[in-house]
Amino acid sequence: MPRTASFVYKTPQATINSVDLSDCVRESEVVLSKVAIGDTSSGDLAEHFTAGLEQNKCSVTLRQTFEAAKVDATLRPLWQNDTEFEVKISPASGTNSATNPGFTFNCILLDYPVLAGKPGDLAETKIDFTVNSVVSVDIT
Repeated sequence: MPRTASFVYKTPQATINSVDLSDCVRESEVVLSKVAIGDTSSGDLAEHFTAGLEQNKCSVTLRQTFEAAKVDATLRPLWQNDTEFEVKISPASGTNSATNPGFTFNCILLDYPVLAGKPGDLAETKIDFTVNSVVSVDIT
């Protein structure tokens, strides 16, 4: 039986508010999630839930840089101005396809960890985006 192809995460892509920050991406995660709505009633012997609205999540760890048009220059104004913006994440460079899906959604930035670490550490910032929309998936 042929083996299913393995996927190695080599060139993750991240565009935040139309700024390509792919060269700074260290790690990214998109979680498709729904709110669990309690649906337990009399006579049930265990908790019962039904799926509610989408409550998707996205986190991206970036190499922190204070260069023009890079990480801080992109994120700090979004945090300061409470601006909703678009995020696009895909696992590899190139055209979106069934084997390289693009995930697009709207976010706000409620927390911006500008600095973290100790002497000798690579300057990184882990951003937990608050997703304000459904996640569209582009496989075309």
